[in-house]
Amino acid sequence: MNFASQIASNQRFNLAAAAVEGKDSPENLVEYFLGRLSAAPFATGPMDGLHAYLRAGGTWTGSTAQLRTKAPGLSRLIVGSAEYQFV
Repeated sequence: MNFASQIASNQRFNLAAAAVEGKDSPENLVEYFLGRLSAAPFATGPMDGLHAYLRAGGTWTGSTAQLRTKAPGLSRLIVGSAEYQFV
């Protein structure tokens, strides 16, 4: 998890730039990152948690600023999850 946190921090601008493909909604962004990171399927509870993380702090707009904030955090959450760890 520490490695994932460091990578996400160092690559936050690259993650945000890549995340533009899924910026239309929190659901699209989660699916984009799950596809890129090749995690196992998430159960409903953890998936709802990822969506809640993206919606926290206000309405989802998909703006560049929002992607710069949320994309690195989302990648850390996915890489630190049990679904990712056991693939």
